[in-house]
This record gives sequence, C-alpha cells and structure tokens, in this order.
Amino acid sequence: MNPLLNPTPSSGTAAADGTGAKGSRFKQAGLLAAVAALLAVLWMPSAQGLPAAGQVMLAILAFAVIVWMTEALDYAVSSVVIGALMVFLLAYAPDAAKPAGADMGTVAST
Repeated sequence: MNPLLNPTPSSGTAAADGTGAKGSRFKQAGLLAAVAALLAVLWMPSAQGLPAAGQVMLAILAFAVIVWMTEALDYAVSSVVIGALMVFLLAYAPDAAKPAGADMGTVAST
C-alpha cells in the first residue's frame, strides 16, 4: 500500500506528528528546560531599577516562550499553568510602592 495515501503509521514506527517516543522525550526535555529557565531567571540578581514583580514576570515569560516553542504543554494547559504561576509567584513578590510592607497578594497583619 502507498504510504502517502495511508495516514496512519504502520506498527513499529513513530507517528509523524511527534507523538512517538522521540516526540515525548522532546516534550519532556522542553518542560524541564522551561522550569529550569523559570528558576534561573527567578534566582538571578535583578537589574538596576527592576522591581521584584518585574523579575517574576520575566521568569514567567521565559517559561512561557519555551513551553510554547517546544509544545511541551497543550496551549489550553499552558494558559492555566502560566496564570497559576502569575497568581502564586506575584503574591509573594514585594510591592514596588511599599518595599518594606507586606507582599503584594497578602494582607499585613498588625
């Protein structure tokens, strides 16, 4: 049978859309690279004049770009993960207007 007319791969071959073992390893590596980039940017010293919330958003941007480029996560899943990262990581970033005060998403206990 002509392989161009048969869209399903025969047994023993990987699918052309990257769902085989090779594509799965690439997606896992992409997710690990995205998490590594997120942590690396978070742990970097911040640039002069850049608030902590800006550093957090740069880290989330690096994570998002790598996840989207490698397609490690589905787009719908990545949007939920990125939103959750923004909520949880920005909640513990100090407010730029009041750096000595409570974190942005928390209530100051008095």
